[in-house]
Amino acid sequence: MAYFNAQLGDRPAEPKPAPAPAEPKPEQPYFAAQVGAAAPSAGAPPGEDRPGDRFAECPLCRGALACERGIHRCQGRCGARWLASAGRLIDIAALPLGICGCCEPPLPLARAEAGAICPATGSEYLLLPGGAQPRATAAPLGTCLCCTPPAPLVGQGEALVCSARPDQRYELRAGAPALAKFDKAAGAAETLAAIDAALRRNTARLTVNGLFDLDD
Repeated sequence: MAYFNAQLGDRPAEPKPAPAPAEPKPEQPYFAAQVGAAAPSAGAPPGEDRPGDRFAECPLCRGALACERGIHRCQGRCGARWLASAGRLIDIAALPLGICGCCEPPLPLARAEAGAICPATGSEYLLLPGGAQPRATAAPLGTCLCCTPPAPLVGQGEALVCSARPDQRYELRAGAPALAKFDKAAGAAETLAAIDAALRRNTARLTVNGLFDLDD
């Protein structure tokens, strides 16, 4: 007989509880850069953006962050620099071209013919071994025509040469740098003599194209 009529037979199985919903996966890094957790929005008055107050902890080493001109610098053991974007921190070291120096807060640089450019002001930057630098201050004598991206021109004695390829000499024509014509054999001998003198003074520096003396 049925269970409910004669209290006989097996007890019906109880329904199993529904499985708990899966936790959402963490967001993917932005352009392969390290990102921190979203900044809390509570406590800030509506319409007021104070990034220096919202980010207090380094996502890498949990050290204290100090904000200066829109750059958050870790005061702990890692010393990382961070840029706030869309409520999160982006590791400046992971940005392929670096950041500009003409905006506050600074913006990530975009690739351009001259090397890099600020997307807001249009200021040109040269991509140098020490990082991106404004073209106006990094190359007061102009830029070369033999490298891509261009390298600064520097003075070598009375000559004007490419800082990355000192065998390429330039002259100013109508205020613009142009390749100079000279005797290759004499120029090679003069370049070797300059490198030898730089090595003796211990002022030679290694570039991607060889040794070069940046001091006058």
